[in-house]
Amino acid sequence: MGMPVKLSDELVRKARKEAARSRRSITAQVEYWASLGRMAEKSIPAVVVENLRRRGPAASHPVVSFLERVSEADMRAAAERKLGFLKGPRYEADPGNRRGIVEVHGDGRRIRGAWDVKLNAFVSAAARARHRS
Repeated sequence: MGMPVKLSDELVRKARKEAARSRRSITAQVEYWASLGRMAEKSIPAVVVENLRRRGPAASHPVVSFLERVSEADMRAAAERKLGFLKGPRYEADPGNRRGIVEVHGDGRRIRGAWDVKLNAFVSAAARARHRS
């Protein structure tokens, strides 16, 4: 069951802007950011997290500042253009499946699937379905 929460106007503005780009609702965008934050917090040693908390406003930390800039759609587009020379597909979170991944090819094809830890490779949803049958 959901619970209403109050969010700053600034966070809602940023979520609205990014949600439109990512084709998510504002709620889905905030939940996505929260899940990324939880994963990052689990991946970063507790000492580092505590030091970041003690420093005051996180925006003053260079890593947070960089992530904030890249999270803005225009900065992400610039980064994508700069990295466009890389060959092969890129991967995005699947907005329709919390554990899923979308493989995006240069020609516009989008293939839904997941990362197989044993194979250390992307496996399409169709291949997973064939394997299960």
